[in-house]
Amino acid sequence: MVAFPSMTVPQLVSRCTRLPVCPVLFTRLTHALQDRTQNICELANIVSMDPALTVKVLRAANGAYYGLSKTVRSVDDAIIRLGFEEIFSITAASRTKELFASTDQWEGFGQNCWSHAVCTAVFARTLARKVLPRQVEDAYYTAALLHDFGKLVFSQIDISYTLLCDYGAIFGDVLVEREMSRYGANHAHLGSELLRQWSLPQLIVNAVEVHHHPVYAGETLEPARMVLIAADFLAHGVRSTGAEGVFNEAPPLPEYLARGLNITPEEQPLVVAEAARQIVMLENI
Repeated sequence: MVAFPSMTVPQLVSRCTRLPVCPVLFTRLTHALQDRTQNICELANIVSMDPALTVKVLRAANGAYYGLSKTVRSVDDAIIRLGFEEIFSITAASRTKELFASTDQWEGFGQNCWSHAVCTAVFARTLARKVLPRQVEDAYYTAALLHDFGKLVFSQIDISYTLLCDYGAIFGDVLVEREMSRYGANHAHLGSELLRQWSLPQLIVNAVEVHHHPVYAGETLEPARMVLIAADFLAHGVRSTGAEGVFNEAPPLPEYLARGLNITPEEQPLVVAEAARQIVMLENI
């Protein structure tokens, strides 16, 4: 049996030989984020060069979620009518689904991880609008989509990993403790290392790396870290059943997160409702 704790994080990642390399699309998307005004044409090119992605964008644009009165017939039309942010959301979520589905354990494990990733991403963008500059919302959406990708790395290097993720421990601190005990690292460490090797922006790598760092009493959190922790918390709370389209009433945010994000108990249900509709749309792309 391999003594995992004796291995460094890069060594653990290097044992994973079956995960895909970073899709070119993610590299191009993250560059397009730097100036969305100048890169609307780049986004259109990214989508148009992929027939399957084009179909998904047009299907989503013509779905009930947007309620458009006129049929959207082209990618350019979709971007004009829905905007950069919406097309980016659909494109990134679709490609992330392909990454999660590329493993042998899509049914159940991979599918649940992807559903959680979508929930977290939508909440991250919704919350980011309250505390972060507008131009970085999409970067944190992307970070949230990929924040648990280290779980897929673990599942590829250790066939028993999904057993470690039994019900009640798939998410949260219990799983992190089990990972640290068995591997000497957790999925945030592996996920951030993989994204670093993919040369994704440091902002995204850092957000993934720290999302399970312990929060100490009186600690002042950076807005980006606070957003991802809160988004992860809400996503776990509303989707504990794992069933598409089924949302629980999210538990109240911890006081330090609610205060830092300036969200009152009365506002939280509105945040959840705002996110829920888009989550359902993205889960069906």
